[in-house]
Amino acid sequence: MNNAERIGNLMFRYMRKELSRKEMAELDTWRKHSPKNEAAFQDTLDPEKMWEDLKALDESRDKRQKIMLEKALTSPLKRKSSPRSRIRCIGFGILKIAATILVVFVTFIGVSIYRFKNAHSHPSPDSEDHLAAMIDFSDLIDNTSFNRGILAGFARIDVREEANGWFIARVPDTSRQAKNVYFRLFTTEGNRLLLNFSDSTQIWLNSNATIKYPAWQLSDSIRIYLSGEAYVHIPQGTKHVYEVKISPPVDSTEPSAFREAIADKTSRSIYLFSTGGDFYLKAYFNNTATMATLISGSLRIDSVAGKSVTPVNLEPGQQAKLDSGKLEVLKPERINDLFLWKRR
Repeated sequence: MNNAERIGNLMFRYMRKELSRKEMAELDTWRKHSPKNEAAFQDTLDPEKMWEDLKALDESRDKRQKIMLEKALTSPLKRKSSPRSRIRCIGFGILKIAATILVVFVTFIGVSIYRFKNAHSHPSPDSEDHLAAMIDFSDLIDNTSFNRGILAGFARIDVREEANGWFIARVPDTSRQAKNVYFRLFTTEGNRLLLNFSDSTQIWLNSNATIKYPAWQLSDSIRIYLSGEAYVHIPQGTKHVYEVKISPPVDSTEPSAFREAIADKTSRSIYLFSTGGDFYLKAYFNNTATMATLISGSLRIDSVAGKSVTPVNLEPGQQAKLDSGKLEVLKPERINDLFLWKRR
């Protein structure tokens, strides 16, 4: 393998995040060797230039096919060759062009996923996990863009839109993913999402809500993060213990305000455990209170405002309300009115 092939191989594996430290150092040395090398590196990661290359390759393929056909038709007049040899030459030429296009196409897919994942990486993650994909179901059906389709496939999500405006999604057991991989899904104004998990757990999300769940679902404990309004149904007798953290989202990306936003989010968080039951959760950025209401089954509070507390077991009909750092256990009337949005 010559130097050009070596560098090309390193850049392709760089986009797939497969380089070792030694290989990364080798690539960095090559980039710093000259401005021309750095420019070539940046061009390789530029999707717009990739689209131009794909277009040029497509045009080149048509032109080469035309030339090869013309040569095949005129070659008997110039030299003696068998029809089988001519067909073999044409076939090899087409295969070479197809292979080149395939390499460029796969590279573009890798760059697209890499850019998308990094564009949505949070400056300060709120859990020890790796965010694999973020998908907005509010326009998944109408938006057929290349990136969105790739990420939907990456998350292995099967989603459909019901006549009542609900998005219904089936969450498969993607246990082939690493144990620290999470998926973050969110709804926007006017859109609601129902997630059906493989163990019959169901989670309804109202508009402007977010859920983050693990791709690996074979462990005894499954940790889920929720913001906004959500209704959770965990079947009785499930083999899992669900750890649910509810807290408002961080509504700030400014470096100067981000730490305060993270601290404010933590101060309004509640950590819940359940082995089965139905409960309603609510935590919005512009609302000072975080609430968890148990409808049936079990729900235990183990942490409040980022600090462990003596476990509090809610009874059906009770509501835990965290406001200004103070936790209260209430028994609200007309509980069903809290989640009327779920039945619309």
